[in-house]
Amino acid sequence: YNFEDSILISERIVRDDVFTSIHIEEFEVMARDTKLGPEEITRDIPNVGEESLRNLDEAGIVYIGAEVNP
Repeated sequence: YNFEDSILISERIVRDDVFTSIHIEEFEVMARDTKLGPEEITRDIPNVGEESLRNLDEAGIVYIGAEVNP
């Protein structure tokens, strides 16, 4: 059985959801003062397309439940 990014031989393992897991990580972001002035958390990022910004709110913070990649 093909299951996401693995191949399992047992139908029972797939049916019983034995290899299903959820991974949650929490990150904290701090804006610091620098020699050039304070850092700013914003959605206005130069040369970044709307597709890359779709999971950010008006302040530049990722929406709760959004799936993001590095």
